Amino acid sequence: MIPSLSRDADLRNQYTSRATLFAGIGSTLASVLIPIFTTGDKALGGNAGTAYGIIALIIACMGPLFILFTVLGVKEHRGEEEPKMKLNFRRITRTIRQNDQLRWMILIFLLQQIGNSLVFGGIGSSFIYFRYGYEGGLYSLFSMVGVAATAVLMLVYPALSRKYTRRKMMRGLMILVFVGSAIELISGLLMPANNLSFYALTLGYMIVNLGLYGFYLIMMISIINTVEYNELLTTHRNEAIITSMRPLLTKMGSAIVVALTSLTYLIFRVTEKTNAIADFEQQAQLGTITDTARMEGIREVISGVDAGQITGLLLAMVLIPLLFGLASYVLYQKHYTLDEKTYEDICRQLDEKKNS
Repeated sequence: MIPSLSRDADLRNQYTSRATLFAGIGSTLASVLIPIFTTGDKALGGNAGTAYGIIALIIACMGPLFILFTVLGVKEHRGEEEPKMKLNFRRITRTIRQNDQLRWMILIFLLQQIGNSLVFGGIGSSFIYFRYGYEGGLYSLFSMVGVAATAVLMLVYPALSRKYTRRKMMRGLMILVFVGSAIELISGLLMPANNLSFYALTLGYMIVNLGLYGFYLIMMISIINTVEYNELLTTHRNEAIITSMRPLLTKMGSAIVVALTSLTYLIFRVTEKTNAIADFEQQAQLGTITDTARMEGIREVISGVDAGQITGLLLAMVLIPLLFGLASYVLYQKHYTLDEKTYEDICRQLDEKKNS
């Protein structure tokens, strides 16, 4: 809805960063609380299956209530309304085909989403459980610290955007991704599996996440700005089509992350380990084994994971996000042309056309 709230670049930066901040708060709460209450001794109902059922019911009740905030509370400021047009797949494909900047952003944003979501897709939790123990609190701490740093970025982004261009910010963010990835590799490859290496891993992930989430924020704004570019090219804003690309690409990225996670498990032969853990959780849910037997069985499975498998998961969770983030960075710098100056010029041309 951001394009229909304001065309002013500074306000868009503020709206986008605030929306992303609160989305991050929700994501952080979920990433912290869900592992705690579904894994280990604190699982609700004594097993993961029952715990996920309870949490799913809570979310199903809360979701519609929160949607009402937008439905009842947000007011649009559209100015002159566009003539209503019939929406169909032909118009969607035509909008994408005619808008070269949107086409590039679809590819760039999809790459960024894959890199940004891979750790949360299961590889991160499996690595931590295999290396540091099957305890939900560890992964909650890892994800909480990793995501919490992004809140600072969301708060200061409007001020940064007034001082630095998006291209300059992306260069700095890419450096953070490289630095954080190096710290993660050092903690996993050169340090023993103790508290110090876990904290180093968490620090590295926090730095990587700060860089990739900065990419996410910049790319959200970049997609939104193609609305005015589309209006200049075709006289139609088509903002509903253009802005719906972001959630669509997020879902596509999540699906690809599932495929990459499954492929990683197959390559490093940990699928049987994760399946064995799931079997113990299911047996506990059905009541065929006690909670104590469940935990003993899971710990035995984890003790059978060799060092090569753990290293493989580490390399996947570090190098895949790094490569996808680098690809999105290079493509953005090379092919996205709607920088701050160009966007202002587009808005000026649109105002001149309306005034004339």
